[in-house]
Amino acid sequence: NAMYMFGGSLLSGRAVGDLWKLEEDAGGYPVSWTNLESIRGAPSPRRDAAVARVQSTIVIFGGAEDFILGDCYALDTMTEIWSDLTFTAEGTAPSSRKLHAMAGVGANHAYLFGGMTIIGEASNELFRLDIGVAPPVWTDMTRRAGTGPPARSEHAMAAIGFRVWVYGGLDANGNLLKDLWLLQLDPEGGAVWSEKALPGAPGFG
Repeated sequence: NAMYMFGGSLLSGRAVGDLWKLEEDAGGYPVSWTNLESIRGAPSPRRDAAVARVQSTIVIFGGAEDFILGDCYALDTMTEIWSDLTFTAEGTAPSSRKLHAMAGVGANHAYLFGGMTIIGEASNELFRLDIGVAPPVWTDMTRRAGTGPPARSEHAMAAIGFRVWVYGGLDANGNLLKDLWLLQLDPEGGAVWSEKALPGAPGFG
């Protein structure tokens, strides 16, 4: 069992591109950090990227260094080998963005929603990346999923089974949000958004 951590920014604001691995012992207690920065083919330094775990693969998209990025990488945690999917993946990929969010679903899919685009606009786009085929395939799910969350960045996104939840963030004007949305998926590739109002909700964020 292990946790991987990539990139981010230092107190100085400089983006970094190091990869770290935190391993547990048999009792589930973290015992050591390992710097894996020497692995070849890693993404460039970045902050504000989105990451999703799909089984034993970690997918990273976008983020920012001196400019907003639109590249995509996959780390096979079994072999600890990076793959650059930027130009090998087929289909309609997301545009360059930062402050977006991703979630892994099932054995093959990563979903990406929202973020701040290269022209400084918040996005309400939804994309799916299928890494279970060769080459991997991007699909723009925005229209297929129907009316979904308004454009936003810095939101939270998590998957529970075949349900993807999106909460909060900042809207297109920089205002804090506290809405909760559910993306219900089906095995045939369908997706439907619905807004959920639940008691005891957190505040803005």
